[in-house]
Amino acid sequence: MGKWPAKTTSAPKLHRDQFPTMTVMNLLRAAGCVFVLVVVASGCTNDSSRGTVTGSVTLDGEPLAQGAIKFVPLGKTPGVVTGTEIKDGRYLLPAEIGAAVGKNRVEITAVRKTGKMAQNPLGPPGSQLEMETSAIAERFNVASTLELDVKAGQNQADFAVAGE
Repeated sequence: MGKWPAKTTSAPKLHRDQFPTMTVMNLLRAAGCVFVLVVVASGCTNDSSRGTVTGSVTLDGEPLAQGAIKFVPLGKTPGVVTGTEIKDGRYLLPAEIGAAVGKNRVEITAVRKTGKMAQNPLGPPGSQLEMETSAIAERFNVASTLELDVKAGQNQADFAVAGE
């Protein structure tokens, strides 16, 4: 009878060229799995729980040059707060990030320069910046009374707001 090799307690040794290849392959497999999960989780953007909302916003009768619009689900309307920018009086909230289908409170915000200067807390010593204030009355943003009943699919909503 022949001799059996002695038992070893150490792990098998890998050739130095094998280790990086295995690591890269494992990373590629993991990235592929994550990609598949993201695609499956996001679906095909045919989500009937959100609606596309587009429209215009005027401030004191003029198109709002720049601002933001936010849709906040109310009551039993399921969903998350979402929004988009307003530029040149227009906004578009696509279905992928759209407003929750159902009743939503609408909040519109914009700022205007005051002409007053203040110390810039993030700049170098002595630097200043122009102060800003809300350009829109509270009843259209933090204390908004604006509401929109969002339907699945396309929604058109125009808003006329007043300044402070």
